[in-house]
Amino acid sequence: CLEAGQGGEGFKGVDAAFALPPLSTEQVIHPEKRLGGEPDWPQVLEPRFDAGASSPIYTNTLGELFTRVMLESAMKKRTAKKAAAGWDGDRYMLFGSDNAPDSLVWVSTWDTEDDAKELEAALETWVGKRTEGGDRAVHVVTRRGVDVALTIGIDVARAQEFAPTILKDMKRTERTALPKRSAK
Repeated sequence: CLEAGQGGEGFKGVDAAFALPPLSTEQVIHPEKRLGGEPDWPQVLEPRFDAGASSPIYTNTLGELFTRVMLESAMKKRTAKKAAAGWDGDRYMLFGSDNAPDSLVWVSTWDTEDDAKELEAALETWVGKRTEGGDRAVHVVTRRGVDVALTIGIDVARAQEFAPTILKDMKRTERTALPKRSAK
């Protein structure tokens, strides 16, 4: 709000910030992406799975901030910040059953293909640090254009088969407003 209120406009910028609150951590970190002439709206990703696939037990979004925090566990903060800066949307899904270990699928989309390549390289580093630290779950990173997928706990052959398809068939829409909350 302080940045929005600067520039001799009095409270006009602050009023604008409250009229259109941030829709993602990206817009908190980079207020110009929300308050500029052409806002950078985050993408809402909806991965599609084959019929018969198990349903996720939990889904959510990391956002740019938590992507950066995750990467910071494996690299310098400056490198993690740069790798997360091209974020444009993501969705993670946790799968679990009584008969198998939990698994995770994280899909993300990036402003440019170079941003996606940068995240892909950062995720490969992150995976390497996790396996050096004793994590035995299988991790697979897949990129298709501006989209990147990370699978954890899914065997390599299966992940390499379905991750590109999930990225190709993923539904995406721009989020231009906060989701409506149901009254309780």
